[in-house]
Amino acid sequence: MKGIWGDLRGVMDEEEIDRIENLSEHPDIKQFPVKFTKYQVEQLYKAPELGKIFLPSELEIGGKGETDNNYGEMESRVPGLKGGQHKYSQTLLLTVSGKCVAHCRYCFRRHTAKRKKEILSYEDYPLAFEYVRKHPEITNVLLSGGDPLVMPRDMLEELLDGFSEIDSLRFIRIGSKVLVDNPDMIDGELADLLGKYSEKKKIYFVTQFNHPAEISEKTRDATCRLQERGVIILNQHPILSRVNDNESIIAELYNHLAGLGIQPYYAFHLMPVKGARHMQTEIHETYRMLENAKREMPGPAKSFKYILPTPSGKLEVLGFDRTESPRQIFLKYHEAKDREKTGELIVLPYERGTKWLDV
Repeated sequence: MKGIWGDLRGVMDEEEIDRIENLSEHPDIKQFPVKFTKYQVEQLYKAPELGKIFLPSELEIGGKGETDNNYGEMESRVPGLKGGQHKYSQTLLLTVSGKCVAHCRYCFRRHTAKRKKEILSYEDYPLAFEYVRKHPEITNVLLSGGDPLVMPRDMLEELLDGFSEIDSLRFIRIGSKVLVDNPDMIDGELADLLGKYSEKKKIYFVTQFNHPAEISEKTRDATCRLQERGVIILNQHPILSRVNDNESIIAELYNHLAGLGIQPYYAFHLMPVKGARHMQTEIHETYRMLENAKREMPGPAKSFKYILPTPSGKLEVLGFDRTESPRQIFLKYHEAKDREKTGELIVLPYERGTKWLDV
């Protein structure tokens, strides 16, 4: 047993490991190769359900859903700027790398994993800086991927250095799952780098804890290293069937995060990605679960919003017309591609059991 499969020894029996390894060779699953870290495997001792995040399932094969649906990203691309998206007027999103330390089986941006190198090259950086200068309405840049912290350190530093010199920018966000999947990467050197630029333009580190069992001494130490250097940490994550669609798990997770000084930011409804539909939850039940979980949280822990990420924008789920057997859902544009719609209220028909709305 070689490679990553050997890391599973001791967590599950040989027969189960062989089954998963063979499953990973199925054409439907090889489209998005299995990839995980030894650290993730260690967390299975505390919560075996975490395996659903990074281990393949037979339910992925021939699964319904949408392959490589960009949910409005394709239409928001910046012509001539690789990885650039300008969906919301105040934010430039840059998909800087196609690499991650691990592959989440629910990822909607799985097509970026097919890239063999960084999406942006040094030659592209001046174009990104110039685009922001020419669009003073952009107040923040979101570095995304893949994972920006997997890219070469010198490339990351040059990006941060260039953006930190632009007056119209107020802060920089970095979307990364390294803190969750391999916290040893957040060493003093990386923390110093992020802290250095957070003194110039405040850096928001947007991570993705899905379950309280993912919080360990290593993640606590890495969190402190970032916070001691002035980096603000936010958490956003999807609600996943049979992983965290439980009010006790959510309450424990968010209370732990608040205790660490990590702000719960967004609870996303899982998009209908092909091969991941079995991980989707029903919208009404998810809303009720989250509201019940809030009863066990103090204010800082329940600062998050329950969001449907649609092509037209981020829709916050506000509620339903009735507790049982709802017929209408109430939504609000938290962020809209059409800026004039931001804050707009929407009332739509709803059938119990609905797992997705195209808006």
